[in-house]
Amino acid sequence: MDDLNAFLRARLDEDEHRIRQAAEDYFYGDGHGDAVNRWFDRWSPQNPDGMLTEINAKRRMLEEAVRLERYDGQFEFLELLALPYAEHPNYRPEWRPVR
Repeated sequence: MDDLNAFLRARLDEDEHRIRQAAEDYFYGDGHGDAVNRWFDRWSPQNPDGMLTEINAKRRMLEEAVRLERYDGQFEFLELLALPYAEHPNYRPEWRPVR
């Protein structure tokens, strides 16, 4: 579980960095406006605060899952949180939910 937890934390950190960078580029310009706009629109146009709130909520879910480690079903919860990152090179096949 520690590896999956670390994987998820790293992905959330990456997402936060991309959101902050895209928001800065979107609002202040970087000469790559079209590409940035397409990426940013995929998430939520002009709403970096909402996206950052979502990332922070996922971090809190991770913390709660670790705190409740003794309960059944918690690991599947982490597997489900990791599923959107299944194409990442560090994603492990054993993390894919069975159901």
